[in-house]
Amino acid sequence: MTERQLLIGGESAGGYMTAIVALRIRDELGAIDRVDGLNLVFGVYDWGRSPSQRGLRPHAGFDILDPDGIEFFGNCFAPNRSGDERRAPEISPAYADLRGLPPSLLSVGTCDHLLDDTLMLASRAAAAGVDVDLCVLPEMPHAFMIFDCAMTKYWVDRTTRWFDARLAKASE
Repeated sequence: MTERQLLIGGESAGGYMTAIVALRIRDELGAIDRVDGLNLVFGVYDWGRSPSQRGLRPHAGFDILDPDGIEFFGNCFAPNRSGDERRAPEISPAYADLRGLPPSLLSVGTCDHLLDDTLMLASRAAAAGVDVDLCVLPEMPHAFMIFDCAMTKYWVDRTTRWFDARLAKASE
């Protein structure tokens, strides 16, 4: 592995932190060229509460998150701020300028209350010219990888292939 091979990623709060850190690496350090990829797994990218966070999901299946819990987390994270204030780009990466970010793999399940966050970040990143690979797993909840099933095995294989491709490209 060369010094230039750096992939960063996380799940849930870690996905959020990865997106924010990538934006800061780009904006504050001017070093986004050192990051070869972002692995963003079902993060909160809209702290102003996307429709799925409020319970408006395309699938009513089981999820470990619920609208009340998400509202509680948001109030702890950004107290005394309105939904519009929480959508400031430095708080909610879905509203940031996403140009120049490295290739990104975004993963989420259709039962996840953070589905809209991932879909919005993926579409805005793609519109900004970012190489986006979106993996939406049918009927899977938040933290879907804890379930041993065909969908999670597919996700692990797809994620591994994505990592391998990024690392191979970075070593060229």
